[in-house]
Amino acid sequence: MIDKYIYIGLAIYLCSVYYEKTLLLFFRSILSFEIIPFNDQTEVPKLFTVIALTGLILLLTLYSLHLLKKFKLKLRLRIKYEEQFKIRKQTAEDFHDDLGNKLTRITILSEVLKSMIDENDTKKRTILKQISQNVDELFTCTKDILWSLNPKNDTLNQLLDHLEEFAIEMFEETEVQFKSEMNTNQMHAVLSLNLSRNMLMIFKEAIHNALKHAKANEVTFKTKLINNLVLISLRDNGIGFNTTHVKNGHGINNMYVRAKRIHADLAITSNCNGTQITLTLPFSSLKNL
Repeated sequence: MIDKYIYIGLAIYLCSVYYEKTLLLFFRSILSFEIIPFNDQTEVPKLFTVIALTGLILLLTLYSLHLLKKFKLKLRLRIKYEEQFKIRKQTAEDFHDDLGNKLTRITILSEVLKSMIDENDTKKRTILKQISQNVDELFTCTKDILWSLNPKNDTLNQLLDHLEEFAIEMFEETEVQFKSEMNTNQMHAVLSLNLSRNMLMIFKEAIHNALKHAKANEVTFKTKLINNLVLISLRDNGIGFNTTHVKNGHGINNMYVRAKRIHADLAITSNCNGTQITLTLPFSSLKNL
């Protein structure tokens, strides 16, 4: 049993130990031993500390370089986006001014020429009428191109609002009742020019077909977000058509081509009770398309 110990420096201790050999006699002896400490009294912990600090500094340096690389990449992308924004905005403005002026001039010249032609010359008047119609159609197409070029219209919400306005304008002076059921509260995705343009043309064609061919009195435009999927549909209660026979007509084939181009699923169902066109896209991947 240890009676006491005395520290004499450098971790060497003298201990007084006694033990019982018999019930009557006690023996006491002095033992000396050395305890090797694992603390700052040796060089080993200091070495471990240096290694740990060096490793920590190295990790912090690598992490800082990684953050710097990400920052530079974001900065380059931002600069590129701002340059594209300026180019697209300037192009849209120039295109609007130049083409708009030319179309206006063609329209005015057509009207002047029309006033110079005899009213009984139906052939020439028919040609002038076709020219005026083509100018009007070209002007409408130009408006959509300019709308797509404008960077301010790059969100899904704005695209859907634009389609809704287009449909209202198309059906405004007809016997077709247009309904819109849109829920765009969570649809704030930024779209690429390619995606926005193709989605716009798909549903413009669908709206045009519903007005021109469906013989419907009710058309519904609906959008919803279900399980990360954006579903955009246009439904009419018209006479329907044979989807197999008409696939290459009414712009249907172009609609499928455009849907494939943006990696979307286009479903067209039609029967005697009407037609429904549904475009489905993953919401999370919209900005990458």
